[in-house]
Amino acid sequence: AVGRLTHVKGYDLLITAWSKIARQVPGWKVIIVGSGEDELMLKQMAKDFAVEDSIVFAGQQKDMDQFYRQASFFCMSSRFEGFGMVLIEAQSYGLPIVAFDCDTGPAEIICEKSGILVENLNVQLLANQLLMMTKMSVNQYSSMSGSAILNSKSYYIDNIVHHWVGLLESK
Repeated sequence: AVGRLTHVKGYDLLITAWSKIARQVPGWKVIIVGSGEDELMLKQMAKDFAVEDSIVFAGQQKDMDQFYRQASFFCMSSRFEGFGMVLIEAQSYGLPIVAFDCDTGPAEIICEKSGILVENLNVQLLANQLLMMTKMSVNQYSSMSGSAILNSKSYYIDNIVHHWVGLLESK
């Protein structure tokens, strides 16, 4: 997960969901990249739920490449979102996504083949889908990963410019 450690990003919801499944997936870790006003509260929450050993708070980072390359999938637990650029970044690394279906952002970017949209704020369903991602077969994972990469290409600059030119010429 990547973003500001603030209420709107829903890391409290992610930690709660993770606490429901962490013992079922030993060796798995949640890595949260970012900083913000909720950092101390979130770290305390991880301790309170006894999952602090399986959650890494990586702080704010300038080089995200290493985190995306090490990840198995990406989770966005935002309560609200604009156009989630982080989702396109994650997809460009072939990461399947699990995200809350908040008002804008995820549904516009994630297709059913590249990720899973979870009913907004449904922590139990988020936990179930995170668990499902950890248990995905190699074939399922390869298919979702390939779809994620393919989907991210639709946001490449050449494709966006072509789209804008078409819109402008149609007026």
